[in-house]
Amino acid sequence: MKHNNQLPNQHFKKEWQQRVRTWFDQPGRKLRRHNTRVAKAAKIAPRPIERLRPVVRCQTIKYNRKVRVGRAKISPKWAQTVGIAVDFRRKNRSEESLNSNVARLNEYRSRLVVLPRNSKNRTPEIVAAYKSAVQATGTIIPVTNNYVAEEPRKITQEEKDFKAFYALRQARANKRYRGVRDALAKARAEEEAQKGLSSTTSWNHKSAIKNNADNTRKALHSMCHYLSSRKVPLVLRAMLIRSVLLPMATYGGELFGMSIARSTKLQNIIGNACRAVMGCGSSTALSRLRDELKIATVNTKTAVARELVITAAGLRQIQSGTPVVSNVLPMIRYM
Repeated sequence: MKHNNQLPNQHFKKEWQQRVRTWFDQPGRKLRRHNTRVAKAAKIAPRPIERLRPVVRCQTIKYNRKVRVGRAKISPKWAQTVGIAVDFRRKNRSEESLNSNVARLNEYRSRLVVLPRNSKNRTPEIVAAYKSAVQATGTIIPVTNNYVAEEPRKITQEEKDFKAFYALRQARANKRYRGVRDALAKARAEEEAQKGLSSTTSWNHKSAIKNNADNTRKALHSMCHYLSSRKVPLVLRAMLIRSVLLPMATYGGELFGMSIARSTKLQNIIGNACRAVMGCGSSTALSRLRDELKIATVNTKTAVARELVITAAGLRQIQSGTPVVSNVLPMIRYM
């Protein structure tokens, strides 16, 4: 053998006479199947030969306008005794198919004659109906196609503007994230209820300080790039701390006051902002940075605002002729 050719591998000894499959007993098998069906029908008489199956839609857009016999899921123990097929996988995903199958089952049960196995529970009426019953052959309650084709019409502007794909995806997302969104909404409502600021004497200063710290920290993170930028004048960056961060940190402090211990977290956030403006590390003294930027401490700013509120409230009450009440103060925000 020469060259890079295919190796000869001819199969000349197949012995097909010994391996051929014949079907000479097909007429006999046909008769045997027929006799088996007749014997089974006589054994289960007068029960129906076939089982009741629900109405289902065919698959794909091409055939889903047609209905056919499918499978149902009901109580397995009861269904198997009265000739109803059982399928644990099937679900009715629309009200239309559910109502049609419920009506189908009700119609089947209205025609059904059940003979109790216990002879003591058999009444003369049930026995008479059982003896006069005729065994049903073929499909139980055949399915009828009630589809009516619509006449051609002009497409409306609303139908043209409707985005089917977007609507389906949005509905799917709403269903998928419904539990998470409800949990978040509930948590936010509880948080707002806890940190809700009011002018009553029962105001919890701890939740207010925590809320101020969270808001100030978020604001600092959002403007950190602006504060550390050398392209922005130092005066503007210092003014941003005095006009935005410091009022957010001291918000509501005129009602309950902020000592050095209470304002520690808030003062740390303001100190981080000062370090970002000056470009210094954590080893630099904050008092020196505050003096250069002319930024007051949180407790000092709060004490000044509290004194102004008390003074203004006392003057208003004195002018109006009412006694001075120091535990009920208006909520005034001083920038």
